[in-house]
Amino acid sequence: MVNDWTAVFQKGSKNTMRGPGVFFIPKTFKLHSRTATNKHWNDGCNAKSGLAINKWSHVYVQFAPGFAWIYINGKGNNRCKIGKKLHLNWAPLYLGSPWYKSANASIRNLRYHNGRLTIQQIVKVMNNQL
Repeated sequence: MVNDWTAVFQKGSKNTMRGPGVFFIPKTFKLHSRTATNKHWNDGCNAKSGLAINKWSHVYVQFAPGFAWIYINGKGNNRCKIGKKLHLNWAPLYLGSPWYKSANASIRNLRYHNGRLTIQQIVKVMNNQL
């Protein structure tokens, strides 16, 4: 294992491939969401606040050319500038990661959308209405 980062999921065939990847920042419950762009293979956004402990949370991470967003429980948590070109990959999607310790967390429903959702659509997904 590389260090004390813990992985929620990672799409990639090697450690330096993010397409995307979501991790917990060491010693916190804050999310570290990353994807590969023209700017860096590990470009992305960190959550401003951590997830609640022992409580279900809905997390939506969105990447688009130039920006990344993190929503927690239907509310914007952070928006960050990233590279203008996303580098997608056809590699496996891992729950956890072969290169990091898996997060001590449960994933109830993982959806991978090809395209941006509006805040209304994010809330509908959160409430199982979409």
